[in-house]
Amino acid sequence: MILNKNIAFINPKTYFQAFDVILQRRGGVLENQSSSALRERTGSGSNVTTPYRRYQSPPDPATLAAKSEPRLSGTSTSETSVTATLSRASYKEILDTIYCPFPPEKSPFQGDLPEGERSFAEKFAFFERGSDLENHFFKAKFYNLVSGAYPKASTSAKLQIANDFVDWLFVHDDFRELAAKALTPTQIEQFNNILQEILTGNRNPNSAHTLFEPTDLQKVALQKAFFNIYQRISSGDIGYIVKGVQQYFQANKWEAQNRQNATIPARNEFLDNRRHTSAVGACIALDYFVQTDGENPEKAISNNVFLEGMVAKAIDVVGLVNDVYSFKKEIQEGIVENNVTVTFLHKLADKVPDLKKIFFDNENANVVPLRKALIQFIFELLQGKEPTLPISLDSSSQALFDTLSKQILAQPYQELLDQSFAETVSLINDLTRTYESQKKLAPAGRVKDILADCCENWMKSNLDWSRNTYRYA
Repeated sequence: MILNKNIAFINPKTYFQAFDVILQRRGGVLENQSSSALRERTGSGSNVTTPYRRYQSPPDPATLAAKSEPRLSGTSTSETSVTATLSRASYKEILDTIYCPFPPEKSPFQGDLPEGERSFAEKFAFFERGSDLENHFFKAKFYNLVSGAYPKASTSAKLQIANDFVDWLFVHDDFRELAAKALTPTQIEQFNNILQEILTGNRNPNSAHTLFEPTDLQKVALQKAFFNIYQRISSGDIGYIVKGVQQYFQANKWEAQNRQNATIPARNEFLDNRRHTSAVGACIALDYFVQTDGENPEKAISNNVFLEGMVAKAIDVVGLVNDVYSFKKEIQEGIVENNVTVTFLHKLADKVPDLKKIFFDNENANVVPLRKALIQFIFELLQGKEPTLPISLDSSSQALFDTLSKQILAQPYQELLDQSFAETVSLINDLTRTYESQKKLAPAGRVKDILADCCENWMKSNLDWSRNTYRYA
């Protein structure tokens, strides 16, 4: 199995061998049996499925479709969608089936963006000069995304505003990822509240008495850069942009709480929140703004279910495309909030009832350390790493970890991962076709035409950028 960018997954037999080594180092075995003993117990007879005798009987596509998980409301199953019946197929082949019929466009001002991007980042000192973070940021070439997502920005200055806003969002996202271990969800919420005050004109971070934690240089940089963007758009009606940013900040809190408790969200809950964690709603609102010199389409959109549906489906598509391309990166970073990952963990839990109890018991704080250890164990397996057994669990949790680890190793997790990846691509394709249906039903007029430009340019440019960016390499 090859993951995007040639990421190889280890053979399950190797997992068992590695697990034996780790157990021997600990001086013990799982339930008085090594994984070798487990292999002997499961045997190789025709009536017994061993962990490395997968794909002998591929599931029937119709059966799989009937058993598929709930989809986003308003989506449909298309005959041309990718099915979730893959057997060792290359993920690149799956990614190449993403349906995106919209023609690419580029801004006539795109040549101004690379220098502008560097100037913006250096002006507000987001990173230490020459640091790995700075190099990683510039290699991502966010301006390629922006040039295609905002091709009709009316001036070079307005395109630069869009580029600065998108850059800011990525820096803010990375800041939250890095700060997640040091800051509580409440602290992240407090910081975002400060940013929200800036966007609504109620705070000037250049005044010392309104600066939040002035000793934290990255927080200062994010505040001042955000204020700079606000100053350049505040002459127009930014209500629709503000709404999108507020939804993004609310979703930040939801993510932070999940990560603190290693919560695995329900699939529908994840999809509902994924619409806002990407901040694409705010980006599309800004696209309309820079095309029209500051107009706000919010009233027209909220008064028509089809215009509203167009925007919602476009946002969903962009977020899920990011999920399939960033999956490798986020697994490495221990991030659960990715549709492929959430789907996979639910499928795995369905195979192991005792694991389901640990994964989805959100009322008992005592299971959080065990849940974190199990998620780390699973993520290491998916990366082909030698599993790291936890050393900080109490004796009862450790015993349960040992039992569940053995059960996880015995599951066809590669097949489950294949299905999860394919189902996400299938959902992307269904959502794109639903977008097209909503567009046909939306009332003709200037708002619809501009909004369709915004949505389609974002879907197309994000897909093209995701396929090539260093950020997801």
